[in-house]
Amino acid sequence: MAFIKKPILLFLISLCFKTLALPQSWISEYDFFMGQGEELWEALNYEEAAAEYEKAYRISKSSKDTLRVIDSGLKASRSLLQAEKPDETLDFLSNLEAYFSSNTPPSKKVLFLEIKGGCYQRFGQTEVMLSVYKEALSIGSPEKEPITYGNLLLNSGYGEIRLANYELALELFEKGLVVFSETESISSISKANLSIYLAYLYMGDLDKGTSYLFESFTQAKASSEPEALRNIYQYLSDYYNRKGELSTAISYAEFGLQISEEMGQGEYVARYYEQLANTYRLVGEIDRALSYYDRVLSFFQSIGNTDRVAELFISIGYCFREKGEYEEAEEVLFKALEYYRDKKRNYDIAFVLESIGGNAFYSGNFDKAYTNLKESSELAKKHSFKRIEQNALAFMLLLPEGYLSPLERKAIAKYMFSSSETLDLRHQLRSLRYLSEIHATSSLDSAFYYANQAFEKIEQQRLGTTDGILRADIFAGHATFYNTVGSWHSSMNEDYESAFDLFESSKSRVLLDELAEKNAPELELSPENQIQLKQHQKQIDQLFRQKESARSQEEIESLNHEITDAKFEYEVALERIRDAHPVWSSFLYPERVGLSDTQKLLDSDSGILYYSFIKNGLAVMLITKDEVYYHQIDGEYRYKSKLAKEINAFRDAIINVEEEVILDSLSGPLYGQLFAPFENQLESISNLAVVPDGPIALLPLDALMNDGSFLVNRFTIKSLPSVTSYLKLSDPYRKTEKDIFAVAGSGFEEGDPFLRSKTQNAFAALPFTLIEADSVSSHFEESYVLKNDAVTEAGIKNVDISEYRYLHFATHGNIDEASPRQSGLILSKKSEMERLFGEDGYLNAVEISSFDISADLVVLSACNTATGKVITGEGLMGLQRSFLVAGASSVVASLWSIYDRSTPVFMNKFYKNLVEMESEEIGFFDRISLWFNNYEPELFDYKTKALRETKLEMLDHPYYDHPVHWASFVITGK
Repeated sequence: MAFIKKPILLFLISLCFKTLALPQSWISEYDFFMGQGEELWEALNYEEAAAEYEKAYRISKSSKDTLRVIDSGLKASRSLLQAEKPDETLDFLSNLEAYFSSNTPPSKKVLFLEIKGGCYQRFGQTEVMLSVYKEALSIGSPEKEPITYGNLLLNSGYGEIRLANYELALELFEKGLVVFSETESISSISKANLSIYLAYLYMGDLDKGTSYLFESFTQAKASSEPEALRNIYQYLSDYYNRKGELSTAISYAEFGLQISEEMGQGEYVARYYEQLANTYRLVGEIDRALSYYDRVLSFFQSIGNTDRVAELFISIGYCFREKGEYEEAEEVLFKALEYYRDKKRNYDIAFVLESIGGNAFYSGNFDKAYTNLKESSELAKKHSFKRIEQNALAFMLLLPEGYLSPLERKAIAKYMFSSSETLDLRHQLRSLRYLSEIHATSSLDSAFYYANQAFEKIEQQRLGTTDGILRADIFAGHATFYNTVGSWHSSMNEDYESAFDLFESSKSRVLLDELAEKNAPELELSPENQIQLKQHQKQIDQLFRQKESARSQEEIESLNHEITDAKFEYEVALERIRDAHPVWSSFLYPERVGLSDTQKLLDSDSGILYYSFIKNGLAVMLITKDEVYYHQIDGEYRYKSKLAKEINAFRDAIINVEEEVILDSLSGPLYGQLFAPFENQLESISNLAVVPDGPIALLPLDALMNDGSFLVNRFTIKSLPSVTSYLKLSDPYRKTEKDIFAVAGSGFEEGDPFLRSKTQNAFAALPFTLIEADSVSSHFEESYVLKNDAVTEAGIKNVDISEYRYLHFATHGNIDEASPRQSGLILSKKSEMERLFGEDGYLNAVEISSFDISADLVVLSACNTATGKVITGEGLMGLQRSFLVAGASSVVASLWSIYDRSTPVFMNKFYKNLVEMESEEIGFFDRISLWFNNYEPELFDYKTKALRETKLEMLDHPYYDHPVHWASFVITGK
């Protein structure tokens, strides 16, 4: 019997161990997958973390361990949500909910609801999200789960902001800060402070919120947690954007974007793309903005966030409006309005109505504009939406007379100013401008007071941007205001000194900055920094070349995105380099020249015609040695556009070789506006320097006709970007050892992608350029000519062009108005040879600017080299600017595609006249002055006179007397 009992006992013991071993096996496996999930979560690999948690979830389900099912299920759903998969997350939560009961710990229920609310937040279903969070807050405990409870308060606050319940949002954020302050989580406290800043921002009180923003930043840095920095950088970028310090704004956006990409968080990547889009839209870089907006829109459409899609429609509508595509803008704006009306969202309804009103205003539909703007402003005022109200009122002030009385306008302007003091710089500037303009007709002293306040803020904003193109785009929005205030000084006070100072302040500011920076040894970058920037620029260049050979719209759009990113990386790199060198922030840019000093440049038969576009008109100042004369055209709505059309019609007539009778008829209105007001004063003047503005820079003034005669018969004309920049250009007659370096491009290789991408036959081979180069070089002893296969980008860069007094490029030019830095000279590209040297056969504006040039004159006898993107105030962003920045004293360039057969004839005559007139102008005593570096060049020197003489000779030519052959060439500089 005892023998029998022992085996049974052993059997029972072994059976017990087996049953104990089984649960231990699945628990070990469960713990393993949970541990894997934690490691992947910590590594920010949320999708793979979710997969590991789901394995643990399935194991616990099959073992019917409810607590482990809930724990692993919550972690899996949290990971799915972080991986931007809200649909999958909701499905998962729906299955997980079956395991919850009255015995489930409240903390688990709260976490479940927090994740569920996050899904609805991503869908843009704000009301549903808030109801879920409200339930979670009713269950949760700030003492037991302070972090979760605090996050619920903040997320609820974000929802209330979307519904424009700002005071309630602020209350929730402040409660969140109190809860987090009882913990040791610095990053959570940082997030709460940031949220309070956001509430004040939406309430229109930027100043009150600023301290919370920077407190949040300090805490985020102290926490060293990527999430905290990811959150704060977006709002720092937005803050500096509002302050007008755009380079700083871009830098912070780059920091946040990098963290978001490393964390693999698509929503935050999209947010930073949107922040960059907003920045570029504000400065007029519309195509770059659209590139980012398109990516953001695609992301939110992909996850079904209809709320964010509607918001993006508004931003994209703004871009269409800026591009003049008003119907497209209205279409997307009405989609947003329909969505918000359905949701009964007052803030967003007011916002879209203001946008629709603004779009109608720019399209010229003033009745529709007034109706929508009035509804927007009234709704905004009722609910204290300050920024929207400001924007709507600003557009209403722009409406023509009849919509508002003078008293209504003044009252609105004062109200805007008083309510803008807590808003961002853009709103403050606009209010100051409107106050200034409205007071101009009643209290000039008050008008100047407000204008001067505006100027201080504009200059602060302008210098807060590192990149030259962005700086020019920013200032373009203010240049007309400078001119308008200048016109008040002239027309109402006859204070020409003050007027000239403002006219000069509005012209070629970036060119002046670049000239000053180029000539300041203390600002020279280290070789390492120069290489770094060149590498970024090379990447941009390569992408543009790929775009030129792209064969599908899809490929072009993809490359546009890459170009946008590469430009952004270049700007960030430049900003970081300058931040590392304090000398940049303390650098003093040159003062503007005054009127009396300008008059000292003139003699008795010389004058300066100074053109400045004002609001709805044009200010024209004629400056002579002893007198100043002033004329003003005003009160013409969209005058600048009207004049641009007249200039284009005249240009087209020349290019199409129309008869002189047609040119004369088209000249009449232009001469009447630009010259006729000073007909009597111009009788004693033979030399005219012209400071153009806007489209006037594209007008071939020599070819204008009056009384049947071209102006070239009457005046020697040269162009100046501004008087101050003229004085800052490099002086001629620097010590050079050789006479002329000439380049004759004979064409690209057959089948080259750059040629294949162009539609004009103007990019064919240039056989006459070879004749031209040989012809011009024959006038000099020390000449070097590159032609045929010797013309490569690498070949030119290997020549020390600083040794030459004259540079002549007889090769094709390409002007890229959308990307001025990609304008350049197309060389006779030999693809394989160029690639060996890392070149692309295309000498662009950036590369040209970096040259060291000592030339008295650069001649660009190529197509369109004197044209380019016209930026209000800054002027033409063409190739001649790049050569002037590189050190050239003056540049001759062309205003349109030139004739190959006539150009060699023109250039041969020009250089013959150049040599002869120089010897006549520079006498014995002048050469002594040159030797002692004491020579003062004349405003109208032998180069300008030689160009005019050549044009007169072409007028007598039997075949090439039409202006199409000679009026294209213009001279700029000293």
